[in-house]
This record gives sequence, structure tokens and C-alpha cells, in this order.
Amino acid sequence: MKLILASKSPRRIQLLEEMGYEFEIRTRSVKECFDDTSSSNEKAVRLAKEKAVAQRDALKENEVILTADTIVDGGKMLGKPKTKEEAKQMLRTLSGSTHRVVTGVYIGSFLTHVQFSVETIVHFKLLTEVEVNHYTNTKEPYDKAGAYGINGYAALFIDRIEGDYYNVVGLPLSRVYKELQTFGVVPTWAQDE
Repeated sequence: MKLILASKSPRRIQLLEEMGYEFEIRTRSVKECFDDTSSSNEKAVRLAKEKAVAQRDALKENEVILTADTIVDGGKMLGKPKTKEEAKQMLRTLSGSTHRVVTGVYIGSFLTHVQFSVETIVHFKLLTEVEVNHYTNTKEPYDKAGAYGINGYAALFIDRIEGDYYNVVGLPLSRVYKELQTFGVVPTWAQDE
């Protein structure tokens, strides 16, 4: 089976490549909306499913699609900041508190699919204005939910996590690996020679 990644996320691409998967990237725009009363888990799964549905007409019988969406829930849903001020406000909201990072995942073929969410608890240290200002002057916060990337400079802001580190990066690898196996998709190193 051929793996199709319906994401342009540099982190998801890098994670799958590092795990040894061969895949094709196909994306279509899907409007992300946080305005309803669904839980962050439901929203993340719904957004991942919407990304897959947008690709469904192009999916071939020998292809498996993987989509994901990550939400930071710090009392309210935090998507990707559009401005420096929005990034600063998100970081101030997370500063000195605990929040949830939820990634919704959808994996599907022509015949079947699985969808799930994975949740990780992140404990942020109390940030200084110097830290907030410095970080928002980098490129890091602007393409990430909650305005931070755990695998970059913002790692310095985190006291500890409870759960899957890779979920916070953007793809819960252990669960994705297990589910992809059920669709016959394995990394190149695990394929029969």
C-alpha cells in the first residue's frame, strides 16, 4: 500500500521520514474553525477527517491516507497565531500553567478508516516578558498551534510533560505506526526484501 500524507507540516514530514516511511504529500485547503462547543479531542479528530475527505476523490485503491490536526487547549482552543501580538498573548496564556495538546488522526483507505485522538499534558514554566519577546522575534511560533514548538527553542519553557512527546511535536508516532501496520503500511526498514 502507498502512503499519502495530507499535510504540509514540516514536523510531520520530518517525523515520517525519520521513521523510514516512503510517502507522497497531497494537500488541499480546509478551513479550521474553533467556534463550536465540541471538545478539543472531537475538534482535532473532525479537522483531521475533513482533511482526508477533501482528498477522498483522488484516493486510489492501493493508497492509504494519513491526516492529523493538533490543537493546544489552554482553557480555550489555541490554533496557529496570525500575528506577533497573537503569539505573545498565547504564550502569556500558557505561561505558568498546564495545558493539553490534542492531536486528531485519521487514517483511511478505499474501504475502511480509523480515527483517534491522543492527548498530552504540558506543564509550562512561568515565562518572563524577555522570553516571550525573544521567542516571538524568531520564526518558530507562527506555524504551530499554541505558538510554540516543543522540539525547538520553546523546549526551555517546559517543566515536564505527561504523555507522548511526539504528539506535542504533531504526530503520535507509536499509535500511528501501530495503526498504519493494520493497513499494510510499514517503514522501508520493515518491508520484506
